[in-house]
Amino acid sequence: MRRHKRKSNLKPVLKIFFITILIGGSLIVLYKLLINWEEFKIKQITVTGTSRVEKSQIRKYFKDRYLLKLDINKIKGKIEKLKPVKKVAIKRELPDKIEVAVTERMAIAIIRKNNKIFLIDEDGKFFDKTKKENYPLIKNRDYLDKKLELLKKYKNLQKNKYNLLEKIIMLNEYDIGMIFKLNNNSRLTLNIGRNQFGQKLFLINKVFSQIKQNTYKIDMRFLPYVIYKDGGG
Repeated sequence: MRRHKRKSNLKPVLKIFFITILIGGSLIVLYKLLINWEEFKIKQITVTGTSRVEKSQIRKYFKDRYLLKLDINKIKGKIEKLKPVKKVAIKRELPDKIEVAVTERMAIAIIRKNNKIFLIDEDGKFFDKTKKENYPLIKNRDYLDKKLELLKKYKNLQKNKYNLLEKIIMLNEYDIGMIFKLNNNSRLTLNIGRNQFGQKLFLINKVFSQIKQNTYKIDMRFLPYVIYKDGGG
């Protein structure tokens, strides 16, 4: 009697087991049919936010692909490896549409590397200069992080004077210089040192209002004192 009970108890268990396998197998088959269904083949690819990257460079990652089979994170990583790209957002829209929103890097200066001219952003990322653009030239890469910090603060505080800034150079082993091309085509060198950039740049408007026609150098290293050098140079 006990053996008979054990056999009868196995029947419902086996029944559930086989039903589970059947349902699972059916779901797998259905999933494979769905992800390869022609209705989900990508037909519309919308790319926004690009000016330096060709849209075709973005679209190639989605062409002839199926919406449900896409590895979004993998494709996102590939697009973000393109030098002018800072970040990407990808959105799927059933049944056949992809939307790609690109945020490109914003150039803050021009810099030379291996005898080639590049653009550089505030994070220190290099990317190709593809068109005629006017940005300050970073003369060399010494203390690059300090120069980028200076440029970022200068751009934020003095947007109306950013186009006057021509170069960022090292005046000596310690001090950073800003070379301005003034409206009369003369050059003005500003020794800003290597610290307190925010405080010094905040005073730029006041400092510029006090320069003479023959002022060629300003020293702001020792605030609150500002030294003007006149007479040529």
